[in-house]
Amino acid sequence: MIDYERIKVAIKDCLTYNNLDDAIFLSERLHAQIKNPETIYLLAKSLYRSRSTLRTYNFLCKFRNNQLCTKSRIMCIQVCFDLKKYREAQFFAFNTMECDSISLDDLYAIYGKEVSFVARLLGKIYAFVNHFFKILRGPKIFGDLKSSIMYHAFSLSMNQYNFSSFDNLLQHGIEPGLEIFDDQTILNEDLLIYSKYMVTKILSQFDANSLISIDESLPVVNIIKRNQNKNPLSISQSDNVEIEKDLIYSFNTAMSEKNQNAYTKSPQDYVKSVKTIPKKLKKNEFEFLPNSTMSFLSIMKCIADAFYEFYRYDTEKFIKKIQRLNPNQFNTPWIQGIIGTCYYHSSEYDKSVEAFKYTRELEESYVLFMDYYSQTLWHVKDLAKLSLLSSYYLANYRRASETWCIMGNFISVSKSGTESFKYFKRAIEINPEYFLSYAILGCEYLNNNKDEIAITNFYDSIRCNPRHFISWYGLSHLFYRNGNISRSKFYLDIALSINPNNIVLQCQYGLLLSDMGHLYESLDHMDLYISKYPKHPLCRFHKAMILFNKSKFKESMVELLILQDMIPEEAMIYFMMGRIYKRQGKHHLARLNFSRALEEHCSNDDNLKRNVNPFFKSVATFSSNMEVELLDTTDTNFSEDIITSFTEIESELSSIFETSVDDDDIL
Repeated sequence: MIDYERIKVAIKDCLTYNNLDDAIFLSERLHAQIKNPETIYLLAKSLYRSRSTLRTYNFLCKFRNNQLCTKSRIMCIQVCFDLKKYREAQFFAFNTMECDSISLDDLYAIYGKEVSFVARLLGKIYAFVNHFFKILRGPKIFGDLKSSIMYHAFSLSMNQYNFSSFDNLLQHGIEPGLEIFDDQTILNEDLLIYSKYMVTKILSQFDANSLISIDESLPVVNIIKRNQNKNPLSISQSDNVEIEKDLIYSFNTAMSEKNQNAYTKSPQDYVKSVKTIPKKLKKNEFEFLPNSTMSFLSIMKCIADAFYEFYRYDTEKFIKKIQRLNPNQFNTPWIQGIIGTCYYHSSEYDKSVEAFKYTRELEESYVLFMDYYSQTLWHVKDLAKLSLLSSYYLANYRRASETWCIMGNFISVSKSGTESFKYFKRAIEINPEYFLSYAILGCEYLNNNKDEIAITNFYDSIRCNPRHFISWYGLSHLFYRNGNISRSKFYLDIALSINPNNIVLQCQYGLLLSDMGHLYESLDHMDLYISKYPKHPLCRFHKAMILFNKSKFKESMVELLILQDMIPEEAMIYFMMGRIYKRQGKHHLARLNFSRALEEHCSNDDNLKRNVNPFFKSVATFSSNMEVELLDTTDTNFSEDIITSFTEIESELSSIFETSVDDDDIL
């Protein structure tokens, strides 16, 4: 007779100390002798812990749902999700294939207190199905975004420690109330009522009519080929393509508005026995006290409050709120990685590099957020650090999608051409919903004038993450570059609705206003953001370009002189000043500034960025008609850094040397 209890303890000890071989051996022997739900779970857990996912799936599929315990069914849902078997996951969750979902009451009746973990998995599955099958452009099996939000809200309300559900709700543009992290003691019979009330409250933010489904197939886009004889600042609007509004999301404005979740306490009709523990923290509101649940929930509440600002892209408020954490919490890799990512989105690359550097000092092998670190290093062109970063993660994390994104950025900096494409594609193969890699790949194709493929990647990125404003801006720039002003503005308005605090988007909006004939509105818009960001050169340079194209040379020169004091090493400033002096007939000054532009270009040739904006990599050149494509900005170096052509500047110098009378318009 087998000592059943003794063998169970031995298996659990093996799992605790990661002796997986013996755990599998003992659980197999035990299950062969005694077949019951507990031995099934022990063997399945041992197989899953040893990363035998397919074997775990095949083993659990031998049994009916009524033969499995609750833990085994939850594990089977997780295994099906890992293997992308979504219908099977639905069957194990609902015990039926006939419906796409069941009521929360029925779900709670099946799983009881463990329903929060099932709801979290269902939320992930429904969101993934909603996006994944649009990427594949195939028929959607089941699920929708609203169902995903419902299950995540149910998971969070049933278990306030499921912070990933809170994060997923914010990614969908839904802001749960912070009172959900209050320490509350709710009786079991009232827990379901309370959770349903919170789900209803959270779903009230979701307006199904405000989200327009993306078409299942890639839209047929009429891309206007660039006319090399036109300046992008004076593009004709005669060939505008009609905007297809059914192709994009009209976003919920909850993330860009003030927090609307200052909820009052639950009514007595919904929660009958809620006992709130009063706060008694005096020195530090979020100070952690040993063995104190209240303190820990306060820490979670502080992080959740900061996350509101993170998803609103308000860097200043986010940093202010996250710094309220005590040093033990603040000096952790995850918090520092979030801070680095936030600085990256606000184009503060120096601060971003410091935060990511500190992240790796805390934990060298940390993988999360390292793709954003490589993006930051790409922008500052730190090839040495990027090389070390890529070699480390390639040697240790070959199966991580972040590794191949890092490699792609390294190859993009060190080599020209299309060699980096295969690394970003490899990242997508590992993780088909890796929206950042889609966006970067779209930018790389845009650099190589492959607009049709670029727009495909931008749309795929948006299908994975509809609130990825960088991809919306990529579409806006693509159509702007090809002359479709109205469609460009449409996509830019969506990007601004997600992130209204980004100066690059606001500067692009000012340019579009100018191209649409609203000169004074455009200049007022530029002045507004120049006053908000006086040390940021992008808006000032755009303003100078607009004034130059409207033949307001005196006003344009004022802005350029200010830029000259801010960034004296920027060749483009002297080139623009030379153009103005030539138009005014001051050929000696024009000659002087063109020479200075050539000198600065030669001295900075190794350091010139290839016209990157804070999110893209896009090469800008002077064409035969001196067309300048403006895309990029950074904080410390003027982001309109452009790889200029020696022959074109020399031709300008030659034209001045040959004649002192002719004042032809170089445009």
